[in-house]
Amino acid sequence: KRYYISDERYNVQNSIYAIYQDTKGRIWICTQGGLYWFSPKEGTFTRINGFSNMYVHNICEDRHGNIWLASVGGGLVCYTFDSKRVDFISEIQRQTGHWINKVVDVYEDKDGWLWMGTIGYGLLCYNPDDKQFSHYTIEDGFPDYTAFSPIQDDFGDIWVGTRWQALYRLDRNGQVKQIFSDKNYLLGAVYHIMEDKDGNLWFSTKGNGLVKAEPDMNSPHGLRFTRYINDPKNPNSISNNDVYFTYQDSQGRIWVGLLGGGLNLISEENGAITFIHKYNGLKQYPAYGLYMEVRTMTEDEDGRIWVGT
Repeated sequence: KRYYISDERYNVQNSIYAIYQDTKGRIWICTQGGLYWFSPKEGTFTRINGFSNMYVHNICEDRHGNIWLASVGGGLVCYTFDSKRVDFISEIQRQTGHWINKVVDVYEDKDGWLWMGTIGYGLLCYNPDDKQFSHYTIEDGFPDYTAFSPIQDDFGDIWVGTRWQALYRLDRNGQVKQIFSDKNYLLGAVYHIMEDKDGNLWFSTKGNGLVKAEPDMNSPHGLRFTRYINDPKNPNSISNNDVYFTYQDSQGRIWVGLLGGGLNLISEENGAITFIHKYNGLKQYPAYGLYMEVRTMTEDEDGRIWVGT
């Protein structure tokens, strides 16, 4: 079933960048034209007061029930558990000396620290216990000005993608441990990183397909890489090489969102991987080239998968 935020199906508000269901059961919709709550029962969107026209690119909930928003233009914003808005852009400037208003990702690690990817200002980390921000740029030790999709793995390391096709593995203190580039294994421009329930990392790249990294101490760097790219001669290959998002649902299935290839579902049988999509068996997928840019997805408490395009 399809839902539109407005009556104008292709206006900017309908470009959804993140969907999240919080611990209270609310479904948050992040768009370039504001922040919304979605009611599955009514099929309606409610604009959240105070966030009109804010470009919200990413969202996460911390262990205290606060909702953190990564905004392009507004920087880091918190919607507190008691429904108050707190902007951090001025505090970040006070601590770092930079007006960091282009935050594209926000992620809470196992210790409750927040890691933020930015455009133009590298990587940020916030310790809510002492309310201190740590800033990592080329000048501060991080090798790039742009950071995407920071995520912590089972070993406590932080993985960060970049626009310039290098992938970084950092320790808990933000120090670089490994760099994956054309000198060892070039993944490409990594826009999203997911860790599955088995400890495998999935890297979504722009133009270089989907890359799976499995822990393997017998392989270089302790990881075994497998790349999945579109093969025009193989209808069961991934439907496009511009991969934007991956998601594992409660049944362990892995869904892949592509820009230009729509929604893919990974199926594994006897060790063989098949990507199921609109061209080879994903039933009732909208026709006429619609919904081919999938940016985000989440699962609600009833097991339904919600897909943002």
